Amino acid sequence: ISISEIRADKSELAVVCAIREKLEMPAEKTQRKTSVTKKRKTENREYIRFERSRKQTEL
Repeated sequence: ISISEIRADKSELAVVCAIREKLEMPAEKTQRKTSVTKKRKTENREYIRFERSRKQTEL
C-alpha cells in the first residue's frame, strides 16, 4: 500500500482493498488449481509406471 492510499479516507481505502482482492484472488486460485492438477498428473504417471513394473516382475 502506498502512502497516498493510507492518507486517503477510509471508504476510499476500503474500495481500493476490495478491488485489489478481486484482482488478486482469481489468479491465486487458478495457480493453486493448476499446481494441484500438475502434482496429481505426475503422481498418476509415477503410479502407472510402478504398476507396470510390478506386473512385469510378476510375469
